[in-house]
Amino acid sequence: RITDGKWCERLDKMRTGDGRPIPARLKIEIEREWKRLKVVAEQVREVEAERSLLATLEAGCRAPVAGLARVRGESLAISAAVFSSNGATALREESAGLAQDAADLGRAAGERLLERGAAALMEEGGA
Repeated sequence: RITDGKWCERLDKMRTGDGRPIPARLKIEIEREWKRLKVVAEQVREVEAERSLLATLEAGCRAPVAGLARVRGESLAISAAVFSSNGATALREESAGLAQDAADLGRAAGERLLERGAAALMEEGGA
């Protein structure tokens, strides 16, 4: 897995087809690409959580909804809010758990907001 922190450690044990150690320059290049892929994988998890939140709320482009997910290591935290059209009222929720459960975390935050009246608050503004 890309997010597996031990991946780079296993790189030291890798060998070329003829049994020689991987050259240092190539190892540096592989490590750099792995770090880039890890960032992309984290961003995908963040987007999954945010989109799941919006889908649960059935929020469109103009809906007064905010959601921000962040991956830290193997964990993901999402903060969400629904606002009244004038901004005077806001409902806020947070969810945290394993990054691999990104969609479930976003859905959970959205469901809790709905239980607290988010749908009525969004409709108030015609969203």
